[in-house]
Amino acid sequence: MSRQGEAMPQMSESVILNTSSLSSLVLTQCFELLRLRFSRVYIPKAVCHEFSHTFSLPAGLIVRTLTESQKSRARALGIGPGESEAIVLSMDMQSPLIMDDTSARKTAKKLGVKVIGSLGMVRISFIECLIDRADYESRITAFEQSGRAYPEVIAWARRATKP
Repeated sequence: MSRQGEAMPQMSESVILNTSSLSSLVLTQCFELLRLRFSRVYIPKAVCHEFSHTFSLPAGLIVRTLTESQKSRARALGIGPGESEAIVLSMDMQSPLIMDDTSARKTAKKLGVKVIGSLGMVRISFIECLIDRADYESRITAFEQSGRAYPEVIAWARRATKP
């Protein structure tokens, strides 16, 4: 799962998360970076349901309930409810999606969704000077120690430089 050569998506005012990316960002104490970069952070109701079984929702999240039409489109994707609802919400809101699951990312990209990984979001925060190198390195280490990113993604993140 290499990110080398992957273009950084142009960001918007809002972003959508699925369950695994939300979990990763909370567990590695990187969730607050979203608040530095985006004015609105959304999750679909299915993600809220999945996430709240294990964690408390971070402050500032906006939970969206999908319409029946959106739910039908999500089910047709044939992947988990959190991933599929996040993809449909991202498509309809034309907002980037933070998602780590490889097969779900492929589905989203085929549908034209701008996808960023959890660690990729941390990398963007560094490149855009929202965090300094020392803070960035400590956050990469948190991903590494938690097992929330593949070794090649960790290596990719460590190679980041500011323009």
